[in-house]
Amino acid sequence: MKGKEMSASEQNNYIVRDHDCDALGHLYTGNYLRFAEDAAHAFWQRVSSSYGGGEDLIRAWAPAQTVIDLHRPLVAADRFVIQTELAGNTLGQLHLVHTFMQAEGDAPAAICQTRWVAAEDVNAEAERVAQTVRELLREADPVPTWHPAPAASSPPEGKVEMQRRVGWRDVSPRGRVFTAAYMDYMVDSAILAGDSFGWNFQASLEAGFAFVARRQWIEMLSPAGLGDTLRIQTWLYRMRRTTAYRTYILTRMLDEEVVARGCTYWAAVDFDTGRPIRIPEVFLIDLAKHIASD
Repeated sequence: MKGKEMSASEQNNYIVRDHDCDALGHLYTGNYLRFAEDAAHAFWQRVSSSYGGGEDLIRAWAPAQTVIDLHRPLVAADRFVIQTELAGNTLGQLHLVHTFMQAEGDAPAAICQTRWVAAEDVNAEAERVAQTVRELLREADPVPTWHPAPAASSPPEGKVEMQRRVGWRDVSPRGRVFTAAYMDYMVDSAILAGDSFGWNFQASLEAGFAFVARRQWIEMLSPAGLGDTLRIQTWLYRMRRTTAYRTYILTRMLDEEVVARGCTYWAAVDFDTGRPIRIPEVFLIDLAKHIASD
């Protein structure tokens, strides 16, 4: 196969189950990442089998950065496909783009981009296969561009911290925390932040508004593994009339090394209509100490 052929789409079919959804009835962001991880694994299997690499190629790469744009919600019983494309191969980095589509011709429900890098702990055979594929894929299409997360302001007085010990459900067979597990930690810290200032899900329901994620960034900086205890710090910044950003810093407490960073771009919507609305003034007042100044 030539490089261009290897960038051809890999398509997989899925269905949303009730247990994949959040309290709003939408496919939970972490589960978008789980579906994308499954699609990526299928892609690597196809590429690897083409070159006789078996599981070696799959183990030779690790996700380093993920950006997901959420355009419209998927809900329980929705059937969709994920179209996976190799969008670039530069300097030993591979870029995959996963497009979530319900029907051909429709606008995508979500687009997930992931930058993969050579894993630090690959064996010699896996690295040989990976190097072969790097050479064969060097004619892949240019790397896609995405907007980086806006730099977070300094943490405010009311930043929220929580601790999470990495459990066995959170790590891959290689012992590394899944990207979706990082997403779970971040969502849990955001929920804790709301609770800490009197804004749990019920309070939002009564106020008639909710935040929905429009874009999510996750950057993996250092491997975290089973048994590690992580400290997650989070706060809001760049508050606007209808939108806000939330930043997350995940630190391994044993050595105080930052293992991951994340950011969510939120939009306020009317609970009944799903249309954008202004963030309630009472919310801004209650969370004032949790919001960093621009």
